[in-house]
Amino acid sequence: MLIIADRILTDTGTYLEGGAVLVEGDAIAAVGPRADVVRQAGPGVRQLVHSGTVLPGLIDSHVHLIFDGGTDPVAGLGESDEVLHERMCRRAERLLRAGVTTARDLGDRGGLAFRVAGPDRPRTAGRSPPRGR
Repeated sequence: MLIIADRILTDTGTYLEGGAVLVEGDAIAAVGPRADVVRQAGPGVRQLVHSGTVLPGLIDSHVHLIFDGGTDPVAGLGESDEVLHERMCRRAERLLRAGVTTARDLGDRGGLAFRVAGPDRPRTAGRSPPRGR
């Protein structure tokens, strides 16, 4: 897939005006000036034209997917593992839609976060039992 954008925020923190990103499989194959990347992509590649800024995936280093973010986040902990897992998956998908591609879950019940990671959800890292004071 070829993503064409007005601006691209690169991994070095600079902006590239009129750039493109070439994605091959699940990896970024090229980022650069539009003409160069279009040429590298070749004919027949699916194109997504974006009239804004494309940026690298965001990292959230402190999440608790098990909590609902409401005024009493622990209220739902009495639900079954299956219900909690489904809710955690939905929360992870919301993170991904917001641009978060990597999330560090800092604790849940029974290691449910281990089951959340998937190809259509953010990667999860640092999943371990809490080690508070």
